[in-house]
Amino acid sequence: MGVIGTIIFVFGVFLSLKTFLFKEGYRGVSRFLAAFLFFCAVLFYACFQYYIQNSRATLLFLVYGIHHVYFLIGPLAFFYVRSILRDNAALSSWDFLHFGLFIISFTGNIPCMLLSPEEKKALVQILHSFDWDRFSGMKVNAFLPVKHMEFLRILSILAYNVTLWVLILKHPMPSGSNDRQSRHLALIKMWLITFAVIFSIMVIQRVLIGGLLIVSTDQNTLTRLSVFTFFSIALIYIILNLIIFIFPKLSYGLLTIPPGLSTKEENYVETADAVEATLPEQRAVGYSWHKSYFQDEYLRHIEHCLAKWSREENYLCNASIVSLSASIGIPVHHLSYYFNHVLGVKYADWRNGLRVDCAKRLLDQGLSGTYNMEGIASKCGFSSRATFFRVFREVVGISPMEYIKRRNDIRDEGR
Repeated sequence: MGVIGTIIFVFGVFLSLKTFLFKEGYRGVSRFLAAFLFFCAVLFYACFQYYIQNSRATLLFLVYGIHHVYFLIGPLAFFYVRSILRDNAALSSWDFLHFGLFIISFTGNIPCMLLSPEEKKALVQILHSFDWDRFSGMKVNAFLPVKHMEFLRILSILAYNVTLWVLILKHPMPSGSNDRQSRHLALIKMWLITFAVIFSIMVIQRVLIGGLLIVSTDQNTLTRLSVFTFFSIALIYIILNLIIFIFPKLSYGLLTIPPGLSTKEENYVETADAVEATLPEQRAVGYSWHKSYFQDEYLRHIEHCLAKWSREENYLCNASIVSLSASIGIPVHHLSYYFNHVLGVKYADWRNGLRVDCAKRLLDQGLSGTYNMEGIASKCGFSSRATFFRVFREVVGISPMEYIKRRNDIRDEGR
């Protein structure tokens, strides 16, 4: 049984790290989800070790550090859902108030951390015997009694659960203007509802255990309920992780159009400079995006911006997708979605294709006699000769030297 709990914990930590490091999608939103998954995995494993494995060492760990994390689960779930609906992961100064209960719980627990080893051992024995009367007299939290803190954890997570449903149900989810958009919107809507349902089930199970801790001293009853509860939570947690693993498109969110961008045909020729100038300030204060979704007009706007950016040969410098986003005023996760799921190509491959086209033009002009291969590689934006040869072969199918030879053979045949 212990092996099963460990496997679930390792899988959850692995997927949370994978979500945190995932390069596609809206990384700010993904980090909220990654933190949520990580802390859920830690809480699950700690509670599993205590309730199922009867580990007293884990109980001490729960008292000193992990139980504060319950005050992070709700805010992280809230920020994740809100960021998807707004298509904006920025936090305002007021948003940090959501972490107030965590700070209160952690700072109030500091006196418990300063207990002597004998007092800590006595505390674990009292907790393990479910003697709440004796436990209430221990210095566990400087601000509130133990039962009150448990009640506050229950109340907090219930409040965030209700808030999630209000956010999802009150937010308009229009149908798409094309099949691709309709499928994406339907996927996001289904995912948000699924996430809220899973979160609600986890909350209900947590409330049942928390309520029993408050009103009961029967260890056998608590253990029986805990076995059922934690194995059902484990199953739900695995399902949640598998959904995220199978559907990477979930990381892109709703893909709403930033304020200031016009998608009208006659405005495609406008540059993105004005929009770019407004984006940093708006992101900093956590503004709401326009409720205009990733439509065909917006796709054509992106196409125009990329064409203009390509004509200016900006790809010849160190052009990352972040610098491209800043240059044309299109959010990074919008560009990532456009390249990966509209064009069906990674941004790096698209950029390398432009660089190879530039190299071919130079070779066609006979500049291989003026520049050596290192010079052509540098002039076309490649970091080294080896990278230039590797990418050229991947795109064209032959090396630059073979390309020059074939071009010369064709020219000689034409004479």
